[in-house]
Amino acid sequence: ITVQYIDVANINGSPQTITDSTTWNIISATILLVHDDGSEALETYYQSALDNNNFSYTNYSITSSGLPSGAYLNQFNLVIWFTNKDNKLSDTITTLLQNYINNNGNILLFGEDVLNGTNTGFYQNYLHISSYSIETNNDTAKGIDNDIISDSIFINFSYTAGSILDSTDEFYPDGSSSSIFKNRKS
Repeated sequence: ITVQYIDVANINGSPQTITDSTTWNIISATILLVHDDGSEALETYYQSALDNNNFSYTNYSITSSGLPSGAYLNQFNLVIWFTNKDNKLSDTITTLLQNYINNNGNILLFGEDVLNGTNTGFYQNYLHISSYSIETNNDTAKGIDNDIISDSIFINFSYTAGSILDSTDEFYPDGSSSSIFKNRKS
């Protein structure tokens, strides 16, 4: 299983725009888009990205429906789970996601500070992150040379929300995973 993590900055309720793009070919997938953002309505950004690339997906709001069951998650090949700055991955959620991954599920996690306070076993054993640093004040990310996903991609994070500082986190993969982007300070 390949588990990818991307930290999306959210400043004053507005996710930052990534000014570069890449194409990923996914043959056939059933996708569940899980909104764990309270009432912020961040789903419109994810829905637009999926719609613009002609992906079919099912929306699921934790605010209106509570946590999905493991049986429900297992109906999907890919779960895209996103949070806001206030919603972290609780032990209940990480156990749910661990069971989903153990049943050959694939996850894509998004969220500002999504791993802060998260069960160490989850990010080490399932995301294959050996450690991480929070709020590293990086303002760019560069794709890894020759990487199938990120080669030649350069992302400039624009933090224009007054005195709000960059809260970019840095993740360090273990020996069984690899990075697709490296954060940098310009």
